[in-house]
Amino acid sequence: MESLSNRILHEVFIKVDGNVKELHRYICKLLKKPEQSVNNSSLHYKVKKVINEIKRLKKNCDKSQLETFYKQNFELPQQNLKRKSNEIISDDVSKSKQNKKSVCGDSCSETIKHLSNKVKQLNELKTSIDNLECMAEEKIENVTEETKMFIFRNSTKGKPFTDRLRQVYYCFRSRKIGLEHIAPLIISVLSLADITLTLDDLPSISTAAKLTSS
Repeated sequence: MESLSNRILHEVFIKVDGNVKELHRYICKLLKKPEQSVNNSSLHYKVKKVINEIKRLKKNCDKSQLETFYKQNFELPQQNLKRKSNEIISDDVSKSKQNKKSVCGDSCSETIKHLSNKVKQLNELKTSIDNLECMAEEKIENVTEETKMFIFRNSTKGKPFTDRLRQVYYCFRSRKIGLEHIAPLIISVLSLADITLTLDDLPSISTAAKLTSS
Protein backbone atom coordinates (compact mmCIF):
# COMPACT_ATOMS: atom_id res chain seq x y z
CA MET A 1 0.00 0.00 0.00
CA GLU A 2 1.54 3.30 -1.14
CA SER A 3 -0.90 5.60 0.68
CA LEU A 4 -3.16 5.48 3.71
CA SER A 5 -6.48 7.32 3.92
CA ASN A 6 -7.71 8.88 7.14
CA ARG A 7 -10.59 6.37 7.13
CA ILE A 8 -8.22 3.39 7.14
CA LEU A 9 -6.04 5.12 9.74
CA HIS A 10 -9.12 5.50 11.96
CA GLU A 11 -9.95 1.82 11.54
CA VAL A 12 -6.38 0.82 12.44
CA PHE A 13 -6.45 3.08 15.50
CA ILE A 14 -9.64 1.38 16.72
CA LYS A 15 -8.25 -2.08 15.91
CA VAL A 16 -5.12 -1.61 18.06
CA ASP A 17 -7.12 0.28 20.71
CA GLY A 18 -4.77 3.28 20.42
CA ASN A 19 -1.70 1.26 21.48
CA VAL A 20 1.32 3.37 20.46
CA LYS A 21 3.71 0.52 19.59
CA GLU A 22 1.10 -1.54 17.77
CA LEU A 23 -0.08 1.53 15.85
CA HIS A 24 3.50 2.29 14.77
CA ARG A 25 4.13 -1.31 13.70
CA TYR A 26 0.81 -1.65 11.85
CA ILE A 27 1.11 1.61 9.88
CA CYS A 28 4.73 0.93 8.87
CA LYS A 29 3.67 -2.54 7.69
CA LEU A 30 0.75 -1.17 5.64
CA LEU A 31 2.92 1.49 3.98
CA LYS A 32 5.88 -0.89 3.62
CA LYS A 33 8.16 1.45 5.55
CA PRO A 34 11.04 0.31 7.82
CA GLU A 35 9.94 0.89 11.41
CA GLN A 36 13.24 2.60 12.26
CA SER A 37 12.60 5.24 9.56
CA VAL A 38 9.42 6.54 11.27
CA ASN A 39 9.65 8.26 14.66
CA ASN A 40 7.21 6.62 17.05
CA SER A 41 6.36 9.75 19.08
CA SER A 42 5.91 11.99 16.03
CA LEU A 43 3.67 9.41 14.34
CA HIS A 44 1.49 9.04 17.44
CA TYR A 45 1.11 12.81 17.71
CA LYS A 46 0.00 13.15 14.06
CA VAL A 47 -2.42 10.23 14.39
CA LYS A 48 -4.00 11.76 17.51
CA LYS A 49 -4.56 15.02 15.60
CA VAL A 50 -6.40 13.11 12.87
CA ILE A 51 -8.49 11.15 15.41
CA ASN A 52 -9.42 14.35 17.27
CA GLU A 53 -10.45 16.01 14.01
CA ILE A 54 -12.65 13.01 13.13
CA LYS A 55 -14.32 13.24 16.56
CA ARG A 56 -14.97 16.94 15.97
CA LEU A 57 -16.42 16.41 12.49
CA LYS A 58 -18.69 13.62 13.72
CA LYS A 59 -20.45 16.15 15.92
CA ASN A 60 -21.39 18.29 12.91
CA CYS A 61 -24.74 17.90 11.22
CA ASP A 62 -23.08 18.15 7.79
CA LYS A 63 -21.49 14.72 7.32
CA SER A 64 -20.01 15.65 3.93
CA GLN A 65 -17.04 17.31 5.66
CA LEU A 66 -16.35 14.07 7.54
CA GLU A 67 -16.48 12.04 4.32
CA THR A 68 -14.12 14.47 2.61
CA PHE A 69 -11.68 14.25 5.52
CA TYR A 70 -11.92 10.43 5.52
CA LYS A 71 -10.81 10.39 1.86
CA GLN A 72 -7.72 12.51 2.47
CA ASN A 73 -4.40 10.70 2.66
CA PHE A 74 -2.52 10.54 5.94
CA GLU A 75 1.02 11.88 5.68
CA LEU A 76 3.77 10.27 7.70
CA PRO A 77 6.03 12.53 9.78
CA GLN A 78 9.40 13.36 8.26
CA GLN A 79 12.04 10.67 8.37
CA ASN A 80 13.76 10.28 11.72
CA LEU A 81 16.96 12.26 11.04
CA LYS A 82 18.42 11.43 14.45
CA ARG A 83 18.23 7.72 13.74
CA LYS A 84 19.52 8.28 10.22
CA SER A 85 22.60 9.99 11.68
CA ASN A 86 23.17 6.98 13.91
CA GLU A 87 22.97 4.69 10.90
CA ILE A 88 25.53 6.78 9.00
CA ILE A 89 28.00 6.74 11.89
CA SER A 90 27.35 3.04 12.54
CA ASP A 91 28.14 2.43 8.87
CA ASP A 92 31.38 4.36 9.31
CA VAL A 93 32.26 2.16 12.28
CA SER A 94 31.59 -0.95 10.20
CA LYS A 95 33.79 0.35 7.39
CA SER A 96 36.54 1.19 9.87
CA LYS A 97 36.45 -2.37 11.21
CA GLN A 98 36.80 -3.70 7.67
CA ASN A 99 39.75 -1.40 7.08
CA LYS A 100 41.37 -2.66 10.26
CA LYS A 101 41.36 -6.22 8.86
CA SER A 102 43.28 -5.10 5.78
CA VAL A 103 45.47 -2.40 7.33
CA CYS A 104 46.35 -3.23 10.94
CA GLY A 105 47.55 -0.43 13.20
CA ASP A 106 46.86 1.64 16.28
CA SER A 107 45.37 4.48 14.22
CA CYS A 108 42.51 2.25 13.00
CA SER A 109 41.76 1.13 16.56
CA GLU A 110 41.65 4.74 17.76
CA THR A 111 39.30 5.68 14.90
CA ILE A 112 36.93 2.84 15.72
CA LYS A 113 36.97 3.75 19.41
CA HIS A 114 36.27 7.40 18.60
CA LEU A 115 33.34 6.55 16.29
CA SER A 116 31.91 4.09 18.81
CA ASN A 117 31.87 6.84 21.44
CA LYS A 118 30.08 9.12 18.97
CA VAL A 119 27.41 6.46 18.39
CA LYS A 120 26.92 6.11 22.16
CA GLN A 121 26.57 9.89 22.57
CA LEU A 122 24.06 10.09 19.71
CA ASN A 123 21.99 7.27 21.22
CA GLU A 124 21.88 9.09 24.56
CA LEU A 125 20.96 12.32 22.80
CA LYS A 126 18.18 10.57 20.89
CA THR A 127 16.78 9.20 24.16
CA SER A 128 16.74 12.70 25.65
CA ILE A 129 15.02 14.16 22.59
CA ASP A 130 12.44 11.35 22.52
CA ASN A 131 11.66 12.07 26.17
CA LEU A 132 11.15 15.74 25.34
CA GLU A 133 8.89 14.80 22.42
CA CYS A 134 6.76 12.68 24.76
CA MET A 135 6.60 15.54 27.27
CA ALA A 136 5.46 17.89 24.51
CA GLU A 137 2.84 15.42 23.28
CA GLU A 138 1.37 14.88 26.77
CA LYS A 139 1.29 18.63 27.32
CA ILE A 140 -0.65 19.52 24.16
CA GLU A 141 -3.27 16.80 24.67
CA ASN A 142 -4.72 18.85 27.53
CA VAL A 143 -4.85 22.24 25.81
CA THR A 144 -6.51 23.68 22.71
CA GLU A 145 -4.71 24.87 19.60
CA GLU A 146 -5.08 28.47 20.76
CA THR A 147 -3.47 27.88 24.18
CA LYS A 148 -0.45 25.73 23.33
CA MET A 149 2.31 27.13 25.51
CA PHE A 150 4.97 26.08 27.96
CA ILE A 151 5.63 28.02 31.15
CA PHE A 152 9.36 28.32 31.76
CA ARG A 153 9.31 31.09 34.38
CA ASN A 154 7.75 31.31 37.83
CA SER A 155 5.39 34.17 38.66
CA THR A 156 7.39 35.06 41.79
CA LYS A 157 9.60 38.13 42.15
CA GLY A 158 12.28 38.30 39.47
CA LYS A 159 10.45 35.62 37.43
CA PRO A 160 13.11 32.91 37.82
CA PHE A 161 13.14 29.90 35.51
CA THR A 162 11.08 26.92 36.71
CA ASP A 163 12.46 23.78 38.35
CA ARG A 164 11.06 21.74 35.45
CA LEU A 165 13.21 23.64 32.96
CA ARG A 166 16.18 23.24 35.30
CA GLN A 167 15.59 19.46 35.26
CA VAL A 168 15.61 19.46 31.45
CA TYR A 169 18.98 21.21 31.43
CA TYR A 170 20.33 18.81 34.08
CA CYS A 171 19.21 15.90 31.88
CA PHE A 172 21.08 17.22 28.85
CA ARG A 173 24.18 18.14 30.84
CA SER A 174 24.31 14.67 32.43
CA ARG A 175 24.60 13.30 28.90
CA LYS A 176 27.49 15.66 28.15
CA ILE A 177 25.47 17.90 25.80
CA GLY A 178 27.12 21.33 25.50
CA LEU A 179 25.24 24.32 26.93
CA GLU A 180 25.27 26.03 23.53
CA HIS A 181 23.31 23.10 22.01
CA ILE A 182 20.56 22.68 24.63
CA ALA A 183 18.32 25.67 23.79
CA PRO A 184 18.33 24.95 20.00
CA LEU A 185 17.46 21.29 20.73
CA ILE A 186 14.52 22.28 22.97
CA ILE A 187 13.24 24.69 20.31
CA SER A 188 13.58 22.02 17.58
CA VAL A 189 11.76 19.32 19.58
CA LEU A 190 8.86 21.55 20.67
CA SER A 191 8.40 22.76 17.10
CA LEU A 192 7.24 19.20 16.30
CA ALA A 193 4.29 19.92 18.57
CA ASP A 194 3.61 23.26 16.84
CA ILE A 195 4.98 25.13 19.86
CA THR A 196 7.04 28.10 18.74
CA LEU A 197 9.89 29.32 20.92
CA THR A 198 12.88 31.59 20.37
CA LEU A 199 16.25 31.72 22.08
CA ASP A 200 14.94 34.72 24.05
CA ASP A 201 12.40 32.44 25.77
CA LEU A 202 15.14 30.21 27.19
CA PRO A 203 18.16 30.82 29.45
CA SER A 204 21.29 32.29 27.91
CA ILE A 205 24.44 30.15 28.01
CA SER A 206 25.70 31.97 31.12
CA THR A 207 22.33 31.65 32.89
CA ALA A 208 22.11 27.98 31.91
CA ALA A 209 25.53 27.43 33.44
CA LYS A 210 24.25 28.88 36.73
CA LEU A 211 21.07 26.78 36.52
CA THR A 212 23.00 23.53 36.25
CA SER A 213 25.68 24.40 38.76
CA SER A 214 23.38 25.30 41.66
